[in-house]
Amino acid sequence: VRDGLLGSSVPRDGLAFLAQDSLESDVPRSAVPDYSKTNIQVEGVDEADIVKTDGEYIYVVSGKNVTILRAYPAEEAAVLSKIRLNGTVEGVFINGDKLAVFEGWDFGPYKMWNPHELIRTSVKVYDILDRENPILGRRVSLNGSYFNSRMIGDYVYVVITQLALCVENEVSLPVMDSDDCIRKIDASEIYYSDVPDYSYGFTTILAVNVQDDEEAPTHKTFLLGTTSSMYVSINNIYITFPSGEYTRIYRFHIEGSKIESVAEGEVPGYVLNQFSMDEHEGYFRVATTTSQVARSWTQGLSQ
Repeated sequence: VRDGLLGSSVPRDGLAFLAQDSLESDVPRSAVPDYSKTNIQVEGVDEADIVKTDGEYIYVVSGKNVTILRAYPAEEAAVLSKIRLNGTVEGVFINGDKLAVFEGWDFGPYKMWNPHELIRTSVKVYDILDRENPILGRRVSLNGSYFNSRMIGDYVYVVITQLALCVENEVSLPVMDSDDCIRKIDASEIYYSDVPDYSYGFTTILAVNVQDDEEAPTHKTFLLGTTSSMYVSINNIYITFPSGEYTRIYRFHIEGSKIESVAEGEVPGYVLNQFSMDEHEGYFRVATTTSQVARSWTQGLSQ
């Protein structure tokens, strides 16, 4: 430290105190200090949460609301706005000046005559350039329950599951509603596996560009078993489906809006959660658990 640097003098022992005006002039007021982000499993693969921050603002989910607060600088902390939704908020993502919100709808027992309409999941993307006045930019919804999601770059990938039910001798197929354009996903668009299962459901992977409202969302729907766990790397989504004392694993390659089913396999036992799976140097690694109870249950079904 040289004499006179930052407006202070340096005594002979090499230590110096900085003048208050020097600190104010040299540290930009707009600079945001380091802050903690959502704990994630894979670098570059963000996971939805009920609390997010970009260092300057905090986005908090509470019931059916998303509240935006100014957090920095501390002396200006304040509630800026509140987004009120009709459904339950499952989680949010922050991508620059865009806020992606996952909203779950449960219409209750009043439509039991048409069960596939009971539950719906929506992806809503808000422009939050003005944090005090969020503007809804796009909305995509699909019949079924929110299972899980990830964000890679500008794309959000959400997995939605719907039971395969027969209503009045007709299978209720998933219906997608994108910015008020409603269409049923035809049976010819749905992939299926030749592996039998005890319970079938439609698993849909939906890709939404949160930065470009003009790019149409893409999806792939699969008729598979009951979804149990999900692991996502930069280029692949792995989804597990328990089947007796075995677990089937499907790999879906993702790149931007492209979604492609590329591989499937089976391992003994069941997968505990996403942290039981990993991808390393081109290999997929998985830890499973087997038990005598599971084996006995499966044997009972086969008798």
